Amino acid sequence: MAGAIGLRSTPKGQFGNRLLNYLVIRQLAHELDVGYFSHNPGDRGLIPGIHRLPFPPLRFRRTVYLERSDVEADGFLERARQHIARGEVIVPKPRLLANAYARFDFVDPSRLVRHRFRLCSHHQAVSDGQPPVVLHLRGKDFATWKEGAVLGEQYYRDALEHWEEQQANDFLVRICTDDLDHPALPGLRQFLRSQGRLMSPEGCTNPFVCDFAAMMAAPVVVSSPSTFAITAGLLGTSRAIHSRSWVDARIADGEVFWQKVRERSIRSYRVEAEV
Repeated sequence: MAGAIGLRSTPKGQFGNRLLNYLVIRQLAHELDVGYFSHNPGDRGLIPGIHRLPFPPLRFRRTVYLERSDVEADGFLERARQHIARGEVIVPKPRLLANAYARFDFVDPSRLVRHRFRLCSHHQAVSDGQPPVVLHLRGKDFATWKEGAVLGEQYYRDALEHWEEQQANDFLVRICTDDLDHPALPGLRQFLRSQGRLMSPEGCTNPFVCDFAAMMAAPVVVSSPSTFAITAGLLGTSRAIHSRSWVDARIADGEVFWQKVRERSIRSYRVEAEV
């Protein structure tokens, strides 16, 4: 192998961040036509290949360590090809997240990455072959992450109204969240129950895996800004609705990913609307 690129340590953060790091490495390895490695033993049961150690070990190779800013800088691919031509191994520092992915969106990630996400038997039965619309609510640490990251009830209701206008048929709605104290949750549950649309979570045997599978397969995901929801969209077939005010704020901060969300220019991420 003339060169390789990969992560030597498991990226910090929750599952969405770890998966997004891996997707960036796989995209870069594909474009640079080199092997990859990725240290992440905890997620290998769900994502085959996410834990793949370098061979031979790094101590036997000429290795170039890079900061995230180096990877996201203009001209990175040309510099990377020069390292590879010298037989060097490229090791970016983790937290290669949405902005890095937006720069290196070369092929549909489903061509590169396998997964083992499946609906639980309960939700397979109640879906009856028609995947529900999914609302993804992310709270907890998002309350202190960035202003506006915890999205309100009205955003979700406006998104559902938009989707209802596009549909000829009725639809069920599944709420996916790991935060039972999310401020939008009580009102959304009451509203959806009153419409007879709320899909019950009772009986789900593995909410983490089942929620991700549901977001991959949904006709539309009313999304939080979470990488858990974003990576499900990248690997699945769903379309995403995002908060217009959130996208506005992130574009004002110069974030490439959200600019491309607005432009609908990430090839593997399908955006239905902003509301």
